[in-house]
Amino acid sequence: MDQAKLHMNLEALNYDMSALYEEQRETPISIGKKTRTFDQLRVDIYNILKTPCEEKQMTLKRIVPIGSVAMSLSTHYSNLNLIICIEKTDGDEGQFFGNDNNAILRYLTEKLKTLEGYEEINYIDEIVPSITGFKDNVAIQITSHYGTSVPTSYIAARFITNVMKFYPSFAILHIALKGTFKNDQLGNNQQYFPNSYALSMMITHFLVEKEFLPNLHQQYPERFDPKNATWDFEMIPDNDVLEFGKNETPAQTLYHFLEYYINKPICSFSINMKNNEMVERNQSLGLVIIDPFDDHNPGRLVTDNQPFIECLKRTQKLIGTLELWDMPRLIDGKSEIQNA
Repeated sequence: MDQAKLHMNLEALNYDMSALYEEQRETPISIGKKTRTFDQLRVDIYNILKTPCEEKQMTLKRIVPIGSVAMSLSTHYSNLNLIICIEKTDGDEGQFFGNDNNAILRYLTEKLKTLEGYEEINYIDEIVPSITGFKDNVAIQITSHYGTSVPTSYIAARFITNVMKFYPSFAILHIALKGTFKNDQLGNNQQYFPNSYALSMMITHFLVEKEFLPNLHQQYPERFDPKNATWDFEMIPDNDVLEFGKNETPAQTLYHFLEYYINKPICSFSINMKNNEMVERNQSLGLVIIDPFDDHNPGRLVTDNQPFIECLKRTQKLIGTLELWDMPRLIDGKSEIQNA
């Protein structure tokens, strides 16, 4: 590889990554719109489910945002993801609706379809069942959680927000990587590419492994102990955040991220976020990430990892070979340059 060309391309890519971030980042207007949509959604869901839940001796405990919006990684194109948290009044952790805990989502789907402002509302029966559609032209996705435990997706959002205190360029890196995935013809399919939750864990593991940021579990063992993964999960005070890590541009870090996961492909390794280790495993098509606070797998939606691995390889090659004027197309999420 021509190292001089690679150096120039990385300088150009760094500018383009910053420009993409400024173009796509949430604005006060877009945040305000999502906030108003969430507030109305919460009211509508509560009104629809309050009585059915009470009839089943259940409590509609909380409705909270999750995903990229909750992690402060969203763009003005991002879905508004939220999760409905339901507990049994008697504290029983068993089945809530006989053998079908997702009956409540199907019930909610039909009710939302009748309300003004909701469009294209559908129940999606996947590994993680959800409701998708639009509320006042904002794309929404609704999932559910049953039991007294705090949803891992909520805790993950708090965890990543803490990580971002140590690595302010996290959002720039995240948005650029999502753009490269979307340029692949399969990039919008979560069967092949990690969602924001899983990608954030992959980025965090890489940044800790390469000493861009500290291992928060080791540096703050009490704060990040799984037993403290509650609704009151605390943020690290700003005065406790020390300068840490290497002095690299976001483009250089992106390039090294690609290099890292090419050399340690997810088909042959699992990522243990509890101790930040890559563990060799029998080769398979899934994505295995051990959550930092429980044993859930944030990467479980990926059932065929080969398109993702090939995308990493193509992206790394293109960074070293594209002409300077083509660099913005590498991360824009709409040019399909990956398939050119």
